[in-house]
Amino acid sequence: MLTRDEGMMTPPDNVWCRLHGPAVIGVTFPARPEDDDIRAFVAALQAWSATVDRPYMFLLDLAHVLELSSAQRTLLAEAEATYETVDRRYNAGQALLATSSVQRGLITAFNWVITPVWPSRVVRSVAEADAWLDKQWQRVTVDYPDGPEWRGRLRR
Repeated sequence: MLTRDEGMMTPPDNVWCRLHGPAVIGVTFPARPEDDDIRAFVAALQAWSATVDRPYMFLLDLAHVLELSSAQRTLLAEAEATYETVDRRYNAGQALLATSSVQRGLITAFNWVITPVWPSRVVRSVAEADAWLDKQWQRVTVDYPDGPEWRGRLRR
């Protein structure tokens, strides 16, 4: 099994992104992001995805988000398609921190536009996110890299 210290340890180069913990990329969305902020975030994710060579997870902190326009949700969803293969292979899980019904509604609206290719869970606290991500890591990386055909969640 791959330890978390052997996972992806470099976050995308964007002000919203940081390393939350071993192999966990933390992303904190602002309350009301501008379209240019979303575009910069998407560009950073796309550049980062070209460097990914090992499993990772995300903790998306949406606890401060008050709105994401339909156009912004579409920008994010369309960007997902550009790195879907990387997500399918290496994204072990994504915890979405949402503390209000508004934020959970934004997640639902986003999922109407695109169905995630990674396992995800909406959580109410960082502790809940960390616990779920730990379980996901153990489940997904159990045979990494020794399985003769390890393909992330695409394994045969």
